[in-house]
Amino acid sequence: MNFYRILAILLAAGLLFSNCNRNKSEEDPHHSAAETSDLTHSPAGQSPEISAPQKLKLPEHLLTVLRKEMQLIEAGMGELLAHLARGNAEEAQKTAEKIQHSFILKQSLSKAELKQLVSLLPKEFIQMDRTFHGNAGKVAEAVRQGDFNGAAVLYSDMAQSCVRCHTQFAAERFPALVKK
Repeated sequence: MNFYRILAILLAAGLLFSNCNRNKSEEDPHHSAAETSDLTHSPAGQSPEISAPQKLKLPEHLLTVLRKEMQLIEAGMGELLAHLARGNAEEAQKTAEKIQHSFILKQSLSKAELKQLVSLLPKEFIQMDRTFHGNAGKVAEAVRQGDFNGAAVLYSDMAQSCVRCHTQFAAERFPALVKK
């Protein structure tokens, strides 16, 4: 089975699992009430409120680092999916934690550059980013507890976050994501 078929199966399972358990969100340690009320984060199966697509206006050196970060996250998401699908808890946890703590932005930018980047990024982008990385930490915790179904739902939320963010902030790079 190829990567995209596995991804589709996991996403569909996540959507079904999330929809079946929507009323149990208070009991689910992986979905707090604060998250479900946050407009930048919608549990699987719900549409977020997204404003019109925006183009990120960053200096080329920051854009280059951000793109490298996104490529590493994309690779990490593929690895994470494979580890989750195989029930490889140790590697899934490590990969989710790498995604949670970012790959290169903090290591490759000075404090001044990080401050500049944060000042230039829209608040919605920062909120989406924090939610995404927070969910990666929750995936690691779910796996640590042996809850692969919960981890799959959170992974689905992460994948949906990627699509929402690309639709909102990288529409020129991913035009197929924008509804016409």
